Amino acid sequence: MSRAMSLQHQRSASSLASSSSWVDAAMEVGGLIRTGAVEYWRSLAIASIFPLIGSLLYHYSRTVISINEGEQALWLQTWLMSQHRAIKKVRRIRLSSIGRVTHSHDDNLKQDEVDEKEGDEGRFAPPKLEFQPALGVTVLAWIGWWPVSVTCGEDREVYDNYGRRSVSSYGGSCIITIWFAPFAKQLTKEILLQGRQMWLEKRSKKTEIWTFKRDHYPQTFDVKTRPSRPLSSVIVEGNIKEMICEDAIRFLNSEQWYISKGIPYRRGYLLYGPPGCGKTSLVTALAGELRLPIILVPLHSDRMDDSLLAEIMGNTPKDCIIFMEDIDSALPRGAEKNANMMARMRGGAVTLSGLLNAIDGVGAQEGRLLFMSTNHRERLDEALIRPGRVDFQAYMGKASKDGASDLFDQFFVGIGATKELFTSAKKDFLDKLQPGAHSFASLQGVFMKARDDLSKVTYEMDKMLESASLEEDPKKETAWEAVATLERETMTAQDNEANDEKTQDDVTGYVVKRWTGSPTDVSHDLNNQEIFFQQFFITYVVPKLLAKSGTIYFELTYEETLPGMISLQCGFVTEGAMEGSAFDSPQNNDITYYGCGDFIGSWAVDGTRSIKFENGDAKSWNCVWMPGTVIGLAANVDTGMIAVSVDGQWEDGSNEVGVVFNDESIKEGVYPSFSAGRCQLKYCFDEDKMVHSPPPMSLWEGKKD
Repeated sequence: MSRAMSLQHQRSASSLASSSSWVDAAMEVGGLIRTGAVEYWRSLAIASIFPLIGSLLYHYSRTVISINEGEQALWLQTWLMSQHRAIKKVRRIRLSSIGRVTHSHDDNLKQDEVDEKEGDEGRFAPPKLEFQPALGVTVLAWIGWWPVSVTCGEDREVYDNYGRRSVSSYGGSCIITIWFAPFAKQLTKEILLQGRQMWLEKRSKKTEIWTFKRDHYPQTFDVKTRPSRPLSSVIVEGNIKEMICEDAIRFLNSEQWYISKGIPYRRGYLLYGPPGCGKTSLVTALAGELRLPIILVPLHSDRMDDSLLAEIMGNTPKDCIIFMEDIDSALPRGAEKNANMMARMRGGAVTLSGLLNAIDGVGAQEGRLLFMSTNHRERLDEALIRPGRVDFQAYMGKASKDGASDLFDQFFVGIGATKELFTSAKKDFLDKLQPGAHSFASLQGVFMKARDDLSKVTYEMDKMLESASLEEDPKKETAWEAVATLERETMTAQDNEANDEKTQDDVTGYVVKRWTGSPTDVSHDLNNQEIFFQQFFITYVVPKLLAKSGTIYFELTYEETLPGMISLQCGFVTEGAMEGSAFDSPQNNDITYYGCGDFIGSWAVDGTRSIKFENGDAKSWNCVWMPGTVIGLAANVDTGMIAVSVDGQWEDGSNEVGVVFNDESIKEGVYPSFSAGRCQLKYCFDEDKMVHSPPPMSLWEGKKD
């Protein structure tokens, strides 16, 4: 029995032990579950908190600034290319060649050093290769102690002219990110200032040429650079380049003045004259002198039309030179309907009205210099070259002896020739030169062939003259070239109005004063000179011939007309009227103009309708003006009378000739004056060279109202 109890006790103990182990196991499992749950929730909390903290730091510890295309983007890209350590760490790169033709967006600062080391032989060396960050890649750099990331360029959808879509990398915009900086805006400003300084230093040695990419939409420009050409290297007649440069600088420094006066901040220039006389060269050199890019407007493109031209003109940068070459051939000659017909036939063309709106319409850009060039100024519409669109016109003619001498010196001074050889070669060259017969480009061609041997200049000049003699004789200066010369000489400094009196005493010959806001004086021979008036109402006054007593007489020969509204006025203005005058037309009611005039419609060939002017009022005067008609103008200051003759007739009883004006103010003194538009005149102030005789004294004996 005891044994049985012992077995039962053992069984109970074993059962109890087994039960205890199960409890321990359950408790252990429960602990593991509890521990796992705690760890899970802890890790989950950590996983949620740290990204949240990271997100907060990412968004609130950085400053992101987006810079759209423009000069500021160029400044930032220039600064980034100077961070050589950061550039070396970039893994996605693109290959670029430098050393010949470069793009402003891709220029490295070392490019200037490359160009400076290249000589004439270096031009034939292979282009230098450069690795640059790919567009869209973020580059990490430093500004002081602060990290900065910069992303230049983006992918943009573009379309060709056939509507086909493609994705193109566009490097015009930038995104700059500055981390952990409490004054990020100040750092960004510092980066841009550094980039701007680097960019300006590079730009001072380069001239940017912006050409329009016509095969893509949105429209963009392809920017290329070339070494800047010194303004002194451009040889043109007279002081044209100095005058244009001074005028452009004055304009660029006068923005606030234009704003205060409510005048559109634009300036237009027209360069005209024979081919090869430096029009394009002057614009290129001027861009380098002023550190402005040149925007080439392709008016001759088959795909160019009015809307595309307006878009190009509206998207140009503020400070730039817009250049339209051969403007006369870009526009169809004739009515607007002909232009529209050509546009339909060619699939695109610029009309005159479209060009005018692009130049100074509502959407026209301000702050730019517009240069237009032409070989045939007489073909241009008056609306295109009126003041406000074209403010400065300059005739660039063929080489005179002075201009040819300057070009000779530029080529051969400093080449190592002896003084005797240099002097002899220059004298022989100038002796053979026909002033006004050769363009600067043709003379440059002669010098290029003899640049290594000065003794060849005479030989090459003889060859050119022999070749020219086989062709038509060099054409003499045309009438419109003559007026261009006269206008160029009159457009000297605008500030010497106060020195008019001194200038008139010092100059020799006659003085022509152009009737503008600030009249200026120059010396010019006024005897039997032909002048072609292309603009409407260009007025010339001759203050050197002020008559205070006695009789003054001059003649005008009416020679030729041009299609369009022809105008002609000739006569006298009083001395008091010229005091501070600023009138473009003698018909202004504030001024007294004595004489006669002619207005002919575009349908007429010869003048058949004439008028007289008196105190600003027009009176009928039935005089027929034909080519060859000689108009005589005489004033007798003592009697206060003015007389007009036609072909030598001073009195015929019809009030068409003879004494036509009588006014006491004439006794104060009068200036001879004439003005015209779209006609050709020949004027003479020397009685010994006149066609007809001055008026007889009997003409002044009676007064005629």
